[in-house]
Formats: sequence, structure tokens, C-alpha cells
Amino acid sequence: MNTKITLIVASAVAFAGSAQAQIINEGFDNVPALFTSGGWVQQNLSCPAGPSGFSPYGQGDPATFSSFSGAANSYATINLEATGDNGIISAWLRTA
Repeated sequence: MNTKITLIVASAVAFAGSAQAQIINEGFDNVPALFTSGGWVQQNLSCPAGPSGFSPYGQGDPATFSSFSGAANSYATINLEATGDNGIISAWLRTA
């Protein structure tokens, strides 16, 4: 019994030691491209949800504020159209 437990623990430790962290470095220079080739997913769980097929995400607007780094418009925005007139916004932008 102890041999089996030791083997399982040793295997788990060996597997965990071989895993490598993946660093995400996204510039957000082209927000629409994130969804077609950038490996990002948008999910609108707002209640009620906005119009079908509508993407609430857009490119940053430096007239509103500038990005932290990179080009002045290098950030993703979201607007209130993710939901209806009196809805709850729950819009997600995540990696796939």
C-alpha cells in the first residue's frame, strides 16, 4: 500500500516539475484581430444580452485616455451595449 502511494506522489511531483509557465504578452494594438487569430475569446453573459452578433469590445480611444504602455490606443474597451437598457453587464475577454 505504501509503495503505491509513494509512486503516485513521485509521479505527481515529476509531472509538476516539468510544467512551464506561459507568459502572456499582448499589446492590444489590434483588438478585432484578438478574436480571429490572437487566441482570445469574448463571452457576453450580460442579462439581458445585447444584440445578437454584437461585439461590445473595441479599440482604445486616446481621446478618452491613453494606454499604460505602447501606442496610445493599445487597449481594449467595452461599452454599455453589452446589455439592454436596464441590464447587468457581465462581459468577459479571456484567453482561449
